[in-house]
Amino acid sequence: MLQMPITDLLEYHSEQTKFSDREFVKALAENLDRILKAYKIDAKITDCRRTSLSVMFDVMLEQGVSVKVIRNLRTELEIFLG
Repeated sequence: MLQMPITDLLEYHSEQTKFSDREFVKALAENLDRILKAYKIDAKITDCRRTSLSVMFDVMLEQGVSVKVIRNLRTELEIFLG
């Protein structure tokens, strides 16, 4: 016998849910900025892109800062931002 699917999953999410997503991304950006400063890396977060599975930040390094420095900190960043 077939049953109708649960429709509660299809209900519209409130603005509060969207707001908490923004707050979460904002907190991640602040944490990333704090970590970069702790490692004395001169950089600025310029943009952020959200997908359903990830958050990607665009980071502009100051002149003279090598991308290699960020690459070497990849593991630490993943742990702290986890």
